[in-house]
Amino acid sequence: MPKTTPLQYTLYDPAKHLSSAYKKRAAKELGEDYNQVAVHLESFRRWLKSMPHLKCTTNKTFLLGFLRHSKYNHMKAQRHLDKFCTFRTSSTEGYPAWFEDPATNRRNWNELVDMKEPQPGCGVDRRAAKRNANMERRMPT
Repeated sequence: MPKTTPLQYTLYDPAKHLSSAYKKRAAKELGEDYNQVAVHLESFRRWLKSMPHLKCTTNKTFLLGFLRHSKYNHMKAQRHLDKFCTFRTSSTEGYPAWFEDPATNRRNWNELVDMKEPQPGCGVDRRAAKRNANMERRMPT
């Protein structure tokens, strides 16, 4: 059986139009009618404007992500966007601190990433580290 080479991966650029292959795939998998996308976006923006408590951008790329995720079901897309905005802004129902990026947090995070080794509290606890060290000692060389 001949080997097939994998397709070259390219990053999605939302500023460009979808290629014909992706338009067909979006039509098949999401029910996206390329000629109706602007109408869907306008309807979604109108709904968002009627919800003063939801504060988010109304650009095409952002809203299209919610519409595509919900396969153009407006009720689902609205629910997802509402939950997204609530999680980002409400301290009782969400966690807005995750979306803040103070310079000190960013600097600390970069230091942790640059260490390139697991640190306690970063997914590996002390018991797991001790257990792994004990297992390594027992392994025959």
